Amino acid sequence: MHKVQSRDQVMGERLRTARDHARLTREDVSARLDGSISPSRLANYEQGIRRPALEDVEAIARVLNASPA
Repeated sequence: MHKVQSRDQVMGERLRTARDHARLTREDVSARLDGSISPSRLANYEQGIRRPALEDVEAIARVLNASPA
């Protein structure tokens, strides 16, 4: 039986993949966002624990040079 992932988990995996592709740590991303999103919050997003606001997704996407879609 396949485990069904929540939308938050799928989004988190995509964020993690984009960050890994950019070869940045969570600390790097946070620093490039002037600390507006902490490394621990990024971890929560990536693990599907928290759902990021649209503004956060757009900001992270800019840092990672990725599409927010």
